[in-house]
Amino acid sequence: MSTVLFGVGDKILCKKIERTIDEVRNGIIIPAKAADKESVEMEIVAMGTGKRAYNGVLIPFEAKVGDRILVGRHMGVEVNYMNQTLYSLREDDIHAFIRKTDEVSR
Repeated sequence: MSTVLFGVGDKILCKKIERTIDEVRNGIIIPAKAADKESVEMEIVAMGTGKRAYNGVLIPFEAKVGDRILVGRHMGVEVNYMNQTLYSLREDDIHAFIRKTDEVSR
C-alpha cells in the first residue's frame, strides 16, 4: 500500500530548490552564494482543495503542481515526511511564479 501526501484546504506543499551552480541572468553570471537571500525558489509538489470564501464558495488555486514559485525566506511551516523536507504554505504566501515565456498567457 502506498501513501499520498496532500495539502488540506488552502495549503500548498512545496520543496525548496537549492541552486549549487552559478546562474546566468540577462548575460550576467550570478554566483549561487550571492543570490537573493530574501526570497526562496520552491516547486509545488502537492495541493489542497482551495480556499473557501465567506459564503462557502470554493475559490480554486491559481497555482498548480509543478509550478516554480518565489516565497519569502521565512514563509511556511517546515514538514519532514519520509526523509524529505517540505514546506506547507498558503497560496497568499506566493510572491511570484517562475514560468517560461511560452507558458505565460496574457
